[in-house]
Amino acid sequence: MRIENQQAYEEYYNNPREDVLRHLEGKFTRSLDIGCAAGMVSKHLVEKKIVKEADGLELEESAYQVARSQLRRVEKIDLCVQDFPVGMDQYDLVLCLDVLEHMVDPWLALRKIKKVMNPDGLLLVSLPNVANHRVVRGLLKGDWKYEDSGILDRTHLRFFTKKTGAALLEEAGFRLERVLSTNMAPYSKSWWLNALTLSLFKNQLIIQNLYFARPEKSV
Repeated sequence: MRIENQQAYEEYYNNPREDVLRHLEGKFTRSLDIGCAAGMVSKHLVEKKIVKEADGLELEESAYQVARSQLRRVEKIDLCVQDFPVGMDQYDLVLCLDVLEHMVDPWLALRKIKKVMNPDGLLLVSLPNVANHRVVRGLLKGDWKYEDSGILDRTHLRFFTKKTGAALLEEAGFRLERVLSTNMAPYSKSWWLNALTLSLFKNQLIIQNLYFARPEKSV
């Protein structure tokens, strides 16, 4: 993601993503964060003793250098063209938080991720919802305006709705367990709007979908 403002840059790369991690249950031996930024999410998991060991992948140079000092192992790997190095495997938790939409081929990346996961490992994916009312309103007016951040971030190469995000995971060989929305916390503004409209426009109120999935067992 290209971020022009230095403060916004630091906030993005140092965000511990509490909005996502509050939905994570259980404890894990080894985690992998794809697009780990400065490594703050995984560092937080280790400090909270949710994860024992944490690895990451990060392509942005300055964030990569910071992450190396935070996590057990960090590599600069583009999964669309490269494979995992030896020793990066046996993960029982993999995080793909706001990263798959930046990839040329997220299906290929997910298939590679599946190979380095434990058979019962958990994959946690967050994807922006292109069916959000702000995007739909723009389309009704004939607009599709890229922005510096958000759902129409100018560095996004792929766009997903709740349904097509689920299809992405299933096509890559994962079994979906549940889907949540990060902006639908009880009594939040979006929660109240959804309740008042009898869930008729729920898909348009969602900003980001959070998917929990596990590797599908080979037949």
